Amino acid sequence: MDSDQQHYQLLQIVIAAAWVDGHLEAAEVGYLDRLMQRYGYDRDPHLRALLSQPVSLRQTEQWIAAYLSQAGEGERMKLLAALGNLLIADNEVSPPEHRLLDDFYALMETIPAHAEATPKLVQAVGKFFRRMAKVVQTGELA
Repeated sequence: MDSDQQHYQLLQIVIAAAWVDGHLEAAEVGYLDRLMQRYGYDRDPHLRALLSQPVSLRQTEQWIAAYLSQAGEGERMKLLAALGNLLIADNEVSPPEHRLLDDFYALMETIPAHAEATPKLVQAVGKFFRRMAKVVQTGELA
């Protein structure tokens, strides 16, 4: 996967992750705007559209699974950093959010090197994002 494609997929994922609670906070939008500018996609119509309406958890899970199944360690770390920065965009990280980041890091370590393991990866990503939704909505880690 070339770096432009990686950046675009990363942006889709981070925007989608911001919608996990059903709305975008001003701090999240500010962070997402800066991130899109950094990668040169601040005027991309598809990404702009993603900022205007919620992205389903199912779609988010699919994008993450596709990204992680092709990404190397460096790309995985970029995604982890972007999601971490999204969680702290409001300058506050709750203990459940911190544990969630730890869980995401652990998930990345389990990513298989071979494509035949992709169904298990999709299941793991789905489980992670359902937990993320619960943390964001209730403040509690299941």
